[in-house]
Amino acid sequence: MLSQVSARLRPVLGVVLFMAGLNAQADIRLAVPEITTLLDASGDGVYQQIFNKAMESLDYQVSQDFYPYKRALYQFKAGRADCIFSFTEVLRKTLGDGQIIASYPLGSFGYFLFSPAGQPPVSSNEELAGLRVGAVIGHEGYYAEALEYSGEVLQVHSDEQAIEMLRQGRIDVAIAALPDIQPYMDDLTYSAEFPLFLGYDRITCYDTPENRAFLDGLSAELMKLKADGTYQRLAGDHYMDFDF
Repeated sequence: MLSQVSARLRPVLGVVLFMAGLNAQADIRLAVPEITTLLDASGDGVYQQIFNKAMESLDYQVSQDFYPYKRALYQFKAGRADCIFSFTEVLRKTLGDGQIIASYPLGSFGYFLFSPAGQPPVSSNEELAGLRVGAVIGHEGYYAEALEYSGEVLQVHSDEQAIEMLRQGRIDVAIAALPDIQPYMDDLTYSAEFPLFLGYDRITCYDTPENRAFLDGLSAELMKLKADGTYQRLAGDHYMDFDF
């Protein structure tokens, strides 16, 4: 009789041990790209604060490794990270939907064409004719499909550099994202009716059972933080409301 009970319990025990194995803990390697004001080397970026708050309720060991923007993407594609902040749509295009899964959003964002304050904002591709345009290296994965520009986009290393070049008159238009550059908006103007890309910043992972379990737990916590107002409190002026 005991052997029959033991035999019946064996499959159940196997499932319990399997789920415990998913949770108890393979280290999650998370690549952190530099994104102006949202992700930084200090760990105090808006998205890092939201992510870390959500992780307080989860039993995972997550190693967060900070890299320059394009380097972070390279590390993920090379298999040196299980997950990465952002890049969801870019990676789905390059690796395929079947390879990539993503969490509930950390926030929403949009790419726009920014001009110096006091000048008319660019509201169409046609208005770019004859203008000098700059953008951060690596961001073209988001805006390239919508941008129709016959000139060469001057690639810079940071949003701060692009905005400084606008101030100095070295470029006429900067391609950048909100809410990333929110602290600089007093010096800029743009057309909200002409986005080059609208999307969500999410934790993006390779599609594995371990990563699915991780993202299921993370997404549940992120949804709670959005609903109870923690998102808005942590994001402050960078908060952009969204429905997902």
